[in-house]
Amino acid sequence: MKRLVFLVLILPLFCSCDPSDKYAKQYEECIKLDEQKKDPMGAVKLLEQYANEGNPMAKRLLGYYYEEGKGVEKDSIKARNLYEEAFIEIETLAKKGHPEVQRCLGGCYVIGQGVEQSYEKAFEWFKKSAEQGNARAQFYLGYCYYDGQGAEKDYDEAFEWFKKSAEQGNADAQADLGYCYEQGLGAEKDYKKAVEWYRKSAEQDNADAQFRLGYCYYLGLGAEKDYTKAVEWYRKSAEQGNAIAQCNLGYCYEFGEGVDKSLEKAFEWYKKSAEQGNDVSQNNIGNCYLNGQGVEQSYEKAFEWFKKSAWQGNKNAMKKLADCYYYGRGVEEDHDMYLHWKEEAEK
Repeated sequence: MKRLVFLVLILPLFCSCDPSDKYAKQYEECIKLDEQKKDPMGAVKLLEQYANEGNPMAKRLLGYYYEEGKGVEKDSIKARNLYEEAFIEIETLAKKGHPEVQRCLGGCYVIGQGVEQSYEKAFEWFKKSAEQGNARAQFYLGYCYYDGQGAEKDYDEAFEWFKKSAEQGNADAQADLGYCYEQGLGAEKDYKKAVEWYRKSAEQDNADAQFRLGYCYYLGLGAEKDYTKAVEWYRKSAEQGNAIAQCNLGYCYEFGEGVDKSLEKAFEWYKKSAEQGNDVSQNNIGNCYLNGQGVEQSYEKAFEWFKKSAWQGNKNAMKKLADCYYYGRGVEEDHDMYLHWKEEAEK
């Protein structure tokens, strides 16, 4: 289930917190400059203008740009000052009952920007906002229950809040609702409903849902097995950077499932995935270099990739790494290291 992205994406999602249409439109304008027109410098210029006009949403997002050095020289001190100023204004508005601002305040507490981090307080403000019907807050509240952040882990509650949000069209909630149905978390396992919700989310370009939908087509879960459709959805997800989808797409190319076989393209997608830290792809890349599949053979590079994967706990890579030490492939023969990795692989 997609969960790592929660903390990564929460800042820009929570910044649309001012209740006025004016502030919301200003925020969207800045986001479009960056994401659609690929102009982060233009976004920063506009954010500075709106922040100076008193838009707390713009102020907080501007802090994010300074913190990340996005479109502007990195400045952690300025970022912190902007966060702190924005937090004071956001907290004041939230206490007046505005759901968007309450959601935003929850985001401040999750990340700990402008205030000490507190999952419990984040949960409290998400709940206030969610109970007023805010779709994004409902999704984040569902996640709090799902992961046990600020509240006791409760899949039933997570499912209910994901469902409320999903029914309002929130793509992240739709993806997670599909996962709940797929895994039987908070609801009876139902692959057809999983596919239904994955599709709704995938059609909104949610990369995780696109991957899960592809996976369902690949295995025939809730839909007729169809490698071609699996590849179609894997590709959409992979092109958005989903490491597991990239790995699976590479596998389809390697074995010619749903697409013409191409060891070169398999290597290309494995490498994209491996460079993001996917241990399965790292092991696969090692095999490519070991056997000269889709790339020039290199025992040295095979060894390096097997080692990366093995250190992440991949048992197949551990076996290959042990072989490298035993036969001296890409590294000097070392019987002790051979025994070490052989034993690790057998645990």
